[in-house]
Amino acid sequence: MSELDFNSSKAIYKQLMEIFTDKINAGEWPAKSRILSEKEICEKYGVSRITVRKTIDELVKAGYVEKVQGKGTFVKEKVFEQKLNRLYTFRDELSKKGVETAVEMKTFIVISAEEDLASKLEIETGKEVFLIERLFKSKERPYAKEISYIPRALCHDLRKEQVLKNGLYKSLNSFGIYPDKAVENLKIASMTKKISEEMSRKKGEAYVEFNRITYCNDVVVEYATSNVCGDMFFYTVELNGR
Repeated sequence: MSELDFNSSKAIYKQLMEIFTDKINAGEWPAKSRILSEKEICEKYGVSRITVRKTIDELVKAGYVEKVQGKGTFVKEKVFEQKLNRLYTFRDELSKKGVETAVEMKTFIVISAEEDLASKLEIETGKEVFLIERLFKSKERPYAKEISYIPRALCHDLRKEQVLKNGLYKSLNSFGIYPDKAVENLKIASMTKKISEEMSRKKGEAYVEFNRITYCNDVVVEYATSNVCGDMFFYTVELNGR
């Protein structure tokens, strides 16, 4: 939609919202850019201040823009919904939404499982475990860091290049491992100096910490911890009655 139809039954503020969201989604108004002022919108589209304020208020509620006192209204970084009622990977979920991502392999080594880790993986202390640390990026900006621990006995020949190319779960598939269940808990925290530097964010910004145990046929195949930027995703949990 590019022009207002004053003869339409659709409210003018809703039409204006469509025009603005189209501009945001098309990248014409990129993230962090300032949109037109109220006065400029009134003059350009021939609408009242009341209509403009209603439009902007609705865009704020929908998460498209944010108001900055004394500076104007700015386009927010795009936020994606992530449902927590099934197994998922961040890269696959963003790919489905048409968002290109990149993965940086920070660590890929074999370690001996200490008691606490061995307990989580349900293996004997001292058994070999893959430690795989990856940084996920969108448009060169990190949005998540994940550290996965995989019992080496399940996939002895797992390779770094394989995980980078295919992703972790698809790589596990080649060893006959098809994750079918996961138990995940999360908490909200503020970024320390170290995490903020890794994620290219400001110290003190909110992030979500996930801890997940993944199973295949009731056998633990992964223990993972993830730090996910709070400005990139929002999470939905579906609750059913008895």
